[in-house]
Amino acid sequence: MAAAAVLFISCGGGDGSAGGGSGSDENDPDVANGNLLSARATKNIASCFEAFDYDYRLMLTTDDVVKHAPIDDGSLLEVTYEESRISPKYNEYILKWPSGRPDQTVKIQSGGTVMEFTQEDENRVSMDRLDFSGSDAESALNVFNNAYRQYTEKEYSEMEARIAQASQDISEAEREQMKGYVEARENMTFQPLSGLGTAAYWEREMAQGNHLGVNLYVLSGTVEFRIKIKVSDDDQVNLRVAKLLAQEVLNKCE
Repeated sequence: MAAAAVLFISCGGGDGSAGGGSGSDENDPDVANGNLLSARATKNIASCFEAFDYDYRLMLTTDDVVKHAPIDDGSLLEVTYEESRISPKYNEYILKWPSGRPDQTVKIQSGGTVMEFTQEDENRVSMDRLDFSGSDAESALNVFNNAYRQYTEKEYSEMEARIAQASQDISEAEREQMKGYVEARENMTFQPLSGLGTAAYWEREMAQGNHLGVNLYVLSGTVEFRIKIKVSDDDQVNLRVAKLLAQEVLNKCE
């Protein structure tokens, strides 16, 4: 989805250095951008993350989580780690423990039948989506900003126009898929976050009316990763802990 958005905006000459929105600091991606790293520092950071070989357990340890997250009893902490058959980028590393919050209601539709059940609203922390850009730090930052910044209505219109122009070179199925990417991107709201890595954005995650916490996306040089967390119904509490955990990850390589 993000890659499609980057393609469309780059074709229009956008460089990701200026975002849409109201023009306030909260909607300006430059607020989220740290100083670009030197070529040597960028290479060293990428090499450091590569050395972990996608083992998220080493990048975000249980000690890191216990240090910052509200865990009263460490013996209740449940750790799950599964290796993806598709790509190590999608390895699943999850830490969860009881929250005391009410259960959440989940609905599953199968054919014409809707099944409803409840599930425990556990505290949950995870790390995934470690990704390496082959470009330099400046290019990686432009791509990162294009993936998460807020677009203007004009930019969305330009994306749709490019899809229409490209329709003669692609199949109808591909064109509809591109349109679906743009429509989905319009429904996403990422907020820039300053003081973390080279750049960072976060979003509130909802599913079927249930609050699932926040997702924090962090760029360090040419390396990107995600922290997912819910330890409260308050987004600011979740974001504060997520930022501390992301910094623990960054400290191991920056």
